[in-house]
Parts: sequence; C-alpha cells; structure tokens
Amino acid sequence: MIIFTNKIYNRKYQKILTDIFDILQLSGSLAAELEFISLSQMHELNLSARGKDYPTDVLSFGFLSLVFNNNYPSFTKESFPLDFIEELNSVFIGSIVICKEVAKKQAEEYGQTLEEEITYLLVHGLLHLLGYDHEISEENQKIMRTLEEKILCRN
Repeated sequence: MIIFTNKIYNRKYQKILTDIFDILQLSGSLAAELEFISLSQMHELNLSARGKDYPTDVLSFGFLSLVFNNNYPSFTKESFPLDFIEELNSVFIGSIVICKEVAKKQAEEYGQTLEEEITYLLVHGLLHLLGYDHEISEENQKIMRTLEEKILCRN
C-alpha cells in the first residue's frame, strides 16, 4: 500500500498530481491510497464491489462525494475538516487498486511499457476519485479521455 500526496512520495506520482492540479485548477493538497493486488484478488474485488465476474485493471473507491464541474473547493482542512489527515497535511480522497497482471497484458496489447500502462491507470483512477465517470455517458467518456490525454502528454 502506498499513500501519496501532491507534496510527497515518488517524483512520478508527484508530477502526475501537479499536472492534475494545474489542468483542473485545483488548490490545496490531496492524498490517495494506491495498492497493487493479484489477479485473483482483483477478480474477487471486482465481483464484490461491482458485480462483475472477471478481473479488471483498475478500481477506484472515492472517499468524497465529488462531481466534476470545474468548481472544486480547495483541498484544505477548512473545506474538508473530517477528511483532512494531519500527518499528511492533505485531504484524503480515496483508494486506487491496480492489478499489474492485467496492466501487463494491456500494455502488450497497446504496444506500451508496463510503466506507461500503470501511469495511465493511475491517472484514470485519480480522475474517478475527483468525480469523473466515463460510464455515465459518451460525453463524460470524451471529457475524461481528453483530460487523461492532457495529463499523460505531460508525463
């Protein structure tokens, strides 16, 4: 399990969050949990969480009720007093779970490295945590995909 914020941890994750903050014009500091699980664990989790009887690449479990509207509150203790983690000096927004086995297969299918696929899945998961949902409509899918591309082209 990895906890990361836009101010600490791995430089790659920090850059992704910095780019998301810039593109979405966010302020404050957020934290998310990232965990890598096995194929069988992902299958079980996808079945229990979504009723889908197969393993998937990434699942996001949002902690906040956010809906994208380009008008986010600042991710501060004042805006989210119950979700602010003092030790991290950040607002906790949720968890992202990635299955490296599925990611590896997809990377091969899409002709990219495992690192590139995991970066995409992380960006995808973070956007879900921020309220974006491609499964709602084709329009939402286009919006989310456009944001993913903007973020990924910077990394």
